[in-house]
Amino acid sequence: PGVTSGVFKDNAGAHYMKAGEAAPGVPGVPGLVIAEATSSFTSLLALFFPACTGIMAGSNRSGNLKDPSKSIPMGTIAAILTTACIYFTCVLLLAGTTEGPLLRDKF
Repeated sequence: PGVTSGVFKDNAGAHYMKAGEAAPGVPGVPGLVIAEATSSFTSLLALFFPACTGIMAGSNRSGNLKDPSKSIPMGTIAAILTTACIYFTCVLLLAGTTEGPLLRDKF
């Protein structure tokens, strides 16, 4: 699969799984890899949240800045936007090149 293979269209939309499912809406049977926990938007947001809060550690080093009142907000916003762009790009590339069952598996 590649970006032009149509995998992105198949992966578009929410495919949250409940605990014990092998695929969205498909109950697990012995021998299949099943979801151990129910996924939701909130649980997936927990993956992104530390990336933004870790950036705040950089704003604590404001003693060496020439103009902290200008540099800290600009640097924090730039860091959050950069992180969001990198995360979003990774999501789009994975969604466009990797089949859904492989993305939802435990690799």
